[in-house]
Amino acid sequence: MYKRKRSLRDISLDKYPLYCHPEALTAYQLSEKYSYQYIEQLDKLPSDTIKKLQYLEPILVATVKHFDKKSSKYKTHYQFFSGWLWLSLCRKKDIKKVRVIVYPDDNKHYFEEVSWLYMLACEFTCMNKKIGLGQMHQTMEQLPKHLKKQLLGDSYSWSSNQTIQNLSNENAKKIRAQADKLTLK
Repeated sequence: MYKRKRSLRDISLDKYPLYCHPEALTAYQLSEKYSYQYIEQLDKLPSDTIKKLQYLEPILVATVKHFDKKSSKYKTHYQFFSGWLWLSLCRKKDIKKVRVIVYPDDNKHYFEEVSWLYMLACEFTCMNKKIGLGQMHQTMEQLPKHLKKQLLGDSYSWSSNQTIQNLSNENAKKIRAQADKLTLK
């Protein structure tokens, strides 16, 4: 995995609004379209509990410097590439401080890989029973080819349906039905 220096920080979203890292954008935008069954239940918890849970799973961010023309100085921005479900809940609950693990912005391929790993983890742990297999099918279709074999190992197949069958033990008919239902939307 990643061997360079990382640091754990608590940051203010007012001072450092978080934006998606360009290498994570495809996975992030795909997940924004999805319905996660357990996120709805988490939303019912008090803000303090959400904050404590988010601290257990810090958001992964890259440090990005940009030149600010107004101040004529370089300013630091943070771009997330993992942990966006917690970030979304924190924003919804108006939680101003989040815990992040900060990485230097020097390994864009790592950020892409981690964003898809996070996306897969969300699919496996937060799946909605009614449409989860369809969402998983869309994820497999969007997952970059160069990462599929690496991330899915022995479960990988050239067919998205077969890969999902290998991972979920569901039958092809059920997978196709949910995938078709999402395609029609």
